[in-house]
Amino acid sequence: MRLFLKIVAALIVLVVTAAVVGPRLIPDALVKRQVAAFVETATGRDMTITGDVAVRVFPRLGAVIRDVTLANAPGASTPHMMTMKEMYVRVAILPLLYGDVEIAEFDLHTPVINLEVAADGAANWQFDVPAEDIAPEDIAPEDIAADDPVPDSQSDEDAGDLTLADIEIIDGHIQYRDNQSGTVHEVSDVDVFLALPSLDEPTQINGALTWNGERITLDASASRLRAILDETATTANITLT
Repeated sequence: MRLFLKIVAALIVLVVTAAVVGPRLIPDALVKRQVAAFVETATGRDMTITGDVAVRVFPRLGAVIRDVTLANAPGASTPHMMTMKEMYVRVAILPLLYGDVEIAEFDLHTPVINLEVAADGAANWQFDVPAEDIAPEDIAPEDIAADDPVPDSQSDEDAGDLTLADIEIIDGHIQYRDNQSGTVHEVSDVDVFLALPSLDEPTQINGALTWNGERITLDASASRLRAILDETATTANITLT
């Protein structure tokens, strides 16, 4: 019994120590730099963080980042595609042992998201995906020169496929503007969770939102997120209740 109590006491000391010392081991500047770089790599857009960073250990290791903006597409009606006062970033623990910050999940609190279709039909959610994330089957034969090496999906260079992070939107507001038809739609109270393993794996979206004063439950899935972003054919299942 005494041994058990000593073990419990030791564990309590370790937990308290981690709560006090842990946040100091991750510099605020490093968190800002890693988060911005992660998002910019995935979207090709600049992310600006002007607020402070508060690193937390409980209930999950991560950081609260305040005053965040994501740049919009060139020519869009608003300078920012997304703005938010607060964002929580969950960090994977194991990579920290090797000095790396690996982002596992984003929690976006009260974000304002501006989706827009330009007069020429270009959508601002069509991001500049890194070239190394393009799968061989997405490259048309006519786009490959005779002397270009043929991409190999099993090669070492392609093994490091772009990894995304799950996203949870809490109390969000989304505006959709179509400059071709001149229509504007808005949804509010957006509470959804998006499972995003990568651009080429199945994507799951669950949650609810308010449209025209009506609360709607959303249950959607798509075979490939890349196909949605590129507006190409994909398998999608959407249920609204």
